[in-house]
Amino acid sequence: MLNNLPTDAKYKKLSSKELAKEYLQYWRDTYKAKQEALEKELSSENNSNPANKTEDKSQPTQDDIKLRAEADSKKKKEAEAAKAKQQADAAAQKKKETEAAKAKQQADAAAQKKKETEAAKAKQQADAAAQKKKETETAKAKQQADAVAQKKKETEAAKAKQQATSKQAQTSSNASQSSGPGNLDAQLVQLSALINQLSAALAPLSQPIQIVVDVQNGNIVAAVNNANQLTARRN
Repeated sequence: MLNNLPTDAKYKKLSSKELAKEYLQYWRDTYKAKQEALEKELSSENNSNPANKTEDKSQPTQDDIKLRAEADSKKKKEAEAAKAKQQADAAAQKKKETEAAKAKQQADAAAQKKKETEAAKAKQQADAAAQKKKETETAKAKQQADAVAQKKKETEAAKAKQQATSKQAQTSSNASQSSGPGNLDAQLVQLSALINQLSAALAPLSQPIQIVVDVQNGNIVAAVNNANQLTARRN
């Protein structure tokens, strides 16, 4: 029905709702003009033919034509209103669905961004914890290695002192044997001094040996070897 409008440029810029209003107005004006022309024509015929003034029951009267035209107009108006409402509802539904899809897309993007941020933060914290653990283990391994080296150094020093004391005792013993039985008291004094020196030298060896085994850094073989060497030396 909208195609019955005049092909004017202004109608091409109107929306469906505005175009429906223009059509209704155009249809009313056209119907009114046709009705006036029909009434004028009938009036003219009645005036020219007095015999026709007698009412013919078989032909529709002006009231019938008017009522029928008004009924048709009302029916078309209701149809156009229903169509316009249907189009408006469809446009509103489409707009609502578009806005819902856009909101969902934005929510999904925000959730994805939040998830990526949390994952990056968790990875950063895990890397920092791993680095701290590695540094702590390195420091602990170095401390244990330094302790083993210090213990080994002290053991070797005690062994060297013991060897020197033994050599000195051997020298004193040889000297006492060559001096003769007259110097027995002097020999006893020297022997007592040697015993005291030997006791002092053996004192560090009487302490228990602490074995530190660093399994994580692969030093278990070296630690066991060091412990075996210390035990052999003490024996």
